[in-house]
Amino acid sequence: EGYLRGPRKRAGARSPRIHGRVMIDERPEIVESRARVGDWESDTVRGPMVSKACVATHVDRKSYYLVARLLRERNGREMNRETVEGMTGLPVHTVTVDNGMEFASFKKLEAALDAKVYFAHEKCPWERARNEHTNRLLRQFWPRGTDFADLHPADVRRVEILLNNRPRKALGYQTPKEVMQQLNVALVN
Repeated sequence: EGYLRGPRKRAGARSPRIHGRVMIDERPEIVESRARVGDWESDTVRGPMVSKACVATHVDRKSYYLVARLLRERNGREMNRETVEGMTGLPVHTVTVDNGMEFASFKKLEAALDAKVYFAHEKCPWERARNEHTNRLLRQFWPRGTDFADLHPADVRRVEILLNNRPRKALGYQTPKEVMQQLNVALVN
């Protein structure tokens, strides 16, 4: 061991790739209780690693309402643009995301949405369970290996509408769209 230069680094210890993150532990208690609409969980559904295209998914924690957008490139600029466009007119208090680099520009997203962004812990998908479940539902339409570069935004919109009109057992067999409407949220679709 005398031949090693400098102190040993602990296995698994590395500096965060996204600076200034606020972790999920700091999220207000009301988010955990799912008492209001406007607390979202976000992620991307990817195709083959060689493809830059993906689908951004945002799921409301209370209503299960989905906002999905096709991203031609998986980067912060495109993620922010499509997220803001997709959430225009919807209540947004918080957004809980994973640690993908597409969320590196989260400060700009916070400013554009006037909402707080929180980060789940790495390798803890259960902290965004609504979103992970919805992403599995999307795989019924686009199995693993699907190249999203071949999709049109209208294809993503069609699936978004289908899932928002799908009754859910957890909602007493109401649809996410019905729940949003009952809470007097004006929907564009």
